[in-house]
Amino acid sequence: MTAHDLSLYLTPSILCLLNSGSSAFENVSKKVSVIQFLIENCLKIFGEDITSLFGENSVSCDNSDITDNSEISDKKTVSKSSVKNWAFWCSSRTREDNQHPPLPPRKQKQLFGAPLEDVCDNDTLLTPILEMLSFINQKGPFTEGIFRKPASIKSCRALKKKLNAGHKVNFDDESILVVSSVLKDFLRNIQGSIFSARLYDKWLDVIDQGNEEEKITATQRLVDQLPRANVVLLRYLFGVLHNIEQHSSSNQMTPYNLSVCLAPSILCLLNSGSSAFKNFTKKVSLIQFLIENCLKIFGEDITSLFGENSVSCDNSDITDNSEISGR
Repeated sequence: MTAHDLSLYLTPSILCLLNSGSSAFENVSKKVSVIQFLIENCLKIFGEDITSLFGENSVSCDNSDITDNSEISDKKTVSKSSVKNWAFWCSSRTREDNQHPPLPPRKQKQLFGAPLEDVCDNDTLLTPILEMLSFINQKGPFTEGIFRKPASIKSCRALKKKLNAGHKVNFDDESILVVSSVLKDFLRNIQGSIFSARLYDKWLDVIDQGNEEEKITATQRLVDQLPRANVVLLRYLFGVLHNIEQHSSSNQMTPYNLSVCLAPSILCLLNSGSSAFKNFTKKVSLIQFLIENCLKIFGEDITSLFGENSVSCDNSDITDNSEISGR
């Protein structure tokens, strides 16, 4: 392979712009000449040490290793066919590039305000969501007024910004009231709702069913129609709410109180305007029913999703957290 032959084969790869269209065929001879010139004068241009970049003994001088390849002995024939091959290759490459344009840089996934399936990997909740739920599951039962008491708006914004940016968060350094408020924000802004917008009216109809068993059956049918990611999140969420209401004698958060605080966040369509206030009593009744019957609906194993020993039953740990509401 002479410098000329090498330039014919390599020019399409190293001197051809992507998506160049018909201009790819312009100045073919000049492009080949440039590459040939660079090869012939590479020691002067790039330095003589380029011959030893791979080590002095990287190339054997035994001519027995050299293949004849007699089919390329006719230089003129090779040159003509190579030019044709170059033109065909460049044309094919241009068509392929037009059909498959370069993908845009991948952006950091937004945690808030995205469809739930976009923030889940293979139906598994992202670590920040699991860590928030786990933290609330651990601290929430011992926090008086959890999900009811307000948190510092400034602290909530700061935590939300860190989570949206994908930063690692040590939740032990955060106020439980801040974390619970940010979780409500996340739930409220799930595109399409955690309960699915297309099933919204059917969820509200559940509360109009006959007896408790009929309500449970209707609920289970709706759960079966939800995307897998939604079901996974609901199981974790109601596992946490069940744990909190089990300590309601101390934290003052009964199923009804929890439903009043959470219904606007988890059973409210985005951009619903004044309609968000419609059927509020029915929404509260539905969430209360789900909390009270969550073991039958989502499975008894939701009580141990974070581990059997994730919550201590020592009531001495219960605080009103009034001093941290403005942290």
